[in-house]
Amino acid sequence: MDIEALMVRVAALETEALAAMTPPLVADAVPYFFHVQEAFPYWTNRLSTIAAEDGIGGDEDFGEEYERYSYEVIMRLAVGHVTDGVRSEYERTLGRIIPHVMAYFNARELLQSVAYPTAPDNVMRARIIACTGVEVLPISEHTQVIGAEFTLRIETVEYQDQAYT
Repeated sequence: MDIEALMVRVAALETEALAAMTPPLVADAVPYFFHVQEAFPYWTNRLSTIAAEDGIGGDEDFGEEYERYSYEVIMRLAVGHVTDGVRSEYERTLGRIIPHVMAYFNARELLQSVAYPTAPDNVMRARIIACTGVEVLPISEHTQVIGAEFTLRIETVEYQDQAYT
């Protein structure tokens, strides 16, 4: 599985999701976690847990087996510095964004977007399974932003010929 390619697809969907809002929001998104910028909103992404489930599949006479993997990606959205904005501005913004992003991603369970119109190989489905809601996110020792984190679960299946010696 090409995890880097999956992360790039996720970032493309993040910017597309916010651009599809009314009114549209322009956001940046990077396929990695360690990133800070002054312009808001922006997304960062990190690979969290990976789980494997073994099973027998394909034509059992030829020893083919499949591996099912579940990758969880933490999608972090930062909407502003804690010390900026007016009272409840960021909470209201996130109140609009969170349900929209969840619905947008879950309607595209093969990670297809304008930038990536075809489904990636081996992906069975991808869905946002959790969101932290509004929270204060640490960026550095002295910097905090208001935002939310979404957990995207990407389920894959990979067929492998077994090597018997």
